[in-house]
Amino acid sequence: MLLAARALYREPVEIHDLGRMTEVCQHCDALHWNAERLSMSTKTNVLFGTCCNSGRIQLPPLDPPPDAIQSLFTNQDPVSKEFRSNIRQYNNAFAFTSLGVPKRRIVTHNHRGGSGPYSFRIQGELCHWSGSLAPNEGEDPVFAQLYIYDPATALEARRRRNSELNPITLQTLQDVLWESHPYAAIYRHAHELLLQDGSMDCSIRLHCIGDKRRYNLPIANEVAVIIPGNEDAEASGPRDIILHRRTDTNTLQSLRDGHPAYTCLHYVLLFPTGQHGWHWGLRLHNPTPRAISGVGNFSAEGQDDDPGSEDGREGGETDDEGNEAGDEGKSRSLTQTRFYAYRLHSRLNEFSTILRAGKLLQQYIVDAWASSDQVRLNWFRMNQSTIRASLYSGLQDATANADASIDLNSVGRRTILPSSYIGGARHMHGIFQDSMAIARYFKKIDLFITVTANPHWVEVQRELLPGQDPSDRPDLIARVFQLKKEAILRDILKNGIFGQPVAKIYTIEFQKRGLPHMHLLIFLEEEHKLYSVAAVDSCIRAYWPDPETEPQLFAIVKQVMVHGPCGGTNPNAPCNDQKNRCTKKYPRPFQDGTTMDEEGYPVYHRPNDGREYVVRGVKVHNGYIVPHNPYLSVKYQCHINVECAVRYGPSCLTQFYGSLISGSGLHR
Repeated sequence: MLLAARALYREPVEIHDLGRMTEVCQHCDALHWNAERLSMSTKTNVLFGTCCNSGRIQLPPLDPPPDAIQSLFTNQDPVSKEFRSNIRQYNNAFAFTSLGVPKRRIVTHNHRGGSGPYSFRIQGELCHWSGSLAPNEGEDPVFAQLYIYDPATALEARRRRNSELNPITLQTLQDVLWESHPYAAIYRHAHELLLQDGSMDCSIRLHCIGDKRRYNLPIANEVAVIIPGNEDAEASGPRDIILHRRTDTNTLQSLRDGHPAYTCLHYVLLFPTGQHGWHWGLRLHNPTPRAISGVGNFSAEGQDDDPGSEDGREGGETDDEGNEAGDEGKSRSLTQTRFYAYRLHSRLNEFSTILRAGKLLQQYIVDAWASSDQVRLNWFRMNQSTIRASLYSGLQDATANADASIDLNSVGRRTILPSSYIGGARHMHGIFQDSMAIARYFKKIDLFITVTANPHWVEVQRELLPGQDPSDRPDLIARVFQLKKEAILRDILKNGIFGQPVAKIYTIEFQKRGLPHMHLLIFLEEEHKLYSVAAVDSCIRAYWPDPETEPQLFAIVKQVMVHGPCGGTNPNAPCNDQKNRCTKKYPRPFQDGTTMDEEGYPVYHRPNDGREYVVRGVKVHNGYIVPHNPYLSVKYQCHINVECAVRYGPSCLTQFYGSLISGSGLHR
C-alpha cells in the first residue's frame, strides 16, 4: 500500500493555475488557455477545436454596436450599471418576437429564496412567437407592433409597460434601434403594404432570398410579398415570416429556429444591427490540410452534430443524422452547437455584446441549447426508418402477441431515440448497464468523490470583464471546470495519489444554481484499498485544520468545505426538510478517532477540540466539516468531497444514478 505517499501532505502546496487566457487560435483569433490545445498540437502548430474546429468554421465577426449601446455595455456609471442589471427587461421592451415559454416555467432565482447567484432556467419547449402588426381593439401594442407607430407613441407605450426602467435609457435605445436595426424599417414597410390592401384578413410573407451562405443584412429586394390570403403551408418555408395586419388574440406564429433572423429579432440588444444568426444553409469550410490533420469533431461528448437539414431530406449525400456529406463522407453542415460555440469565445479585435450581456447571456445560452436539442429530437422523430426504430417499436410486438380484438387506438405512436442521443432512455440504460458490469467485475468501490466548480477560481476572476460577476460568465466557469476536471483525473488515475486505480466511473451534472460538478467513483488495486483506519486517515479528513501550521488548507476548508449552516439556524437552507432538519445529517457527532462500523464503513475522526470558527455569520465546529482530501482541496481550490466507499459494491450505483433520471450524462 502507498500509505506513506498518501500521508505525505505538507504545506505549502503548489496551487493548480491555468494561467492567463492568452493563447490565440491561428484561424479565428479566439482566446484560449494553453491547456485547451488539442493533443495533436505541436510547438509550431498549435490547434484548438472548441472555437472554430481548427479552421473548419469561418464566420464573419460580430458587427460593432452603435456607440450609444456600446457605452451602456462598457461604462461604469450608474446609468450603464442599471442597464446591465435590467438588461433582460430592456431587451424585452424592444424585441420583435416574444419568448415562447410561459412565465410560470421560467425560474431565475434560488428555489428556496437563498442567496445563490442568478440563473436562468426554463421548463418545456422553447420557441419565439410573432404576432400581428396591429394590436386588437382595446389592447396596447407590444413587441413588433411598437415599430409601426411614430417614435413618441411607441416610447410612451414602452414606458407604461416598463415603469421601473430608466426613461432616458429607453429613449436612447429606441432612437438607436430605429436607425441601426434593419428589421425596424422592414416591419414598417410591411405594415404599409398591408394598409394599402385594405383587407383585415390579408397577410404577407417576409422571405430571405439572399445567398444562404452569406450574413449580409436584409435589404428591400430580399423581402417578398405574397398575395393576400395565400398562407398555404406548402408556400412557406423555414426562411419565411408570415405577417398579418390583425388576428385573433390567441393567434401567434412560431418563428422557426432555422430562420436567419431567429436571434436578431428577439435579442435586439445583442444584435442591434440585425446581424443574422444560424440557419440551415451554413456549411463548414476546408482549411489547409496541415490544420485539420487528424482533427475531428471538437466535442468530447460525441454529440455536437445537429441535423444538417430541416427534415432530413435535403439534396445531396447525407450521413446518419441528415447532415450533408462531403467527398470523405463527413458532414459539411455547420451545426447549431458549433455555431454557438464559435460565438461564445472572446476574440481579439472583436467587441462581443454577447459576452457582456450578463443575465441576457444566460437566456441566450439556454435558448441556443434548447433550439439545438429540439432540432436533434425533430430529426429523430422524422427519420425513424433511418435509425431502424421499428426494431424497438411496441406496435409490432403488440400486434404479434395479442389476439384479434386488440384496440390499436390504445397502442399509440412512439418516437424511438437511439442510444447515441445523450440523456435518452436507451443511452441512460446502456451506460448504467456498462457501469454495473464494471462494479460487478471489480467488486468494492473505494472512493466516492464529488468535485464542484468554484466561481472564485483565480482563472475565472482574471478573465471577467470590468463590472462582471462570475454568474455573468457561465461560459468561463464551464471551460475552467472542464480543464480542472481533467487535471484532477490525471492526478488520481495517472499520478496515483490514492494508489493504483483500475477503473473509474463519473458523471457531470449542473446544480440548480448553475455550477457544474462531477461525481466520481474510483476502484483501486487490491493492495491499495482503504481497509484499515490508517489508510482512511491518510486520504480523508473531517475536522478543522490548524490555521497556524496549515494556513492554505484552513482557508479553503473555511471557504468551501463547511456544510451549512442549516437546520434551525438557517431555515432557508436547501438541505432542510419540512421540519428544518438537515437531510444530510449535519452536524455529525464528535468522534475521537476513525473507526470502522460492523459493515466496514468508516466513521471519520472528528475531535471535540473546541475549535470553532465563524462561517457565514455562524460559529461552526468539527461536526460541520465535509470529509475531504487535504492535497486535492488545496491544489484545486474548490469543494472536493472525498468519501471512503469500501462497503459499497454495485448497490452503490443506485444512489449514484439517482440524479441521472433527469438526463445527466455518464462517462466511463
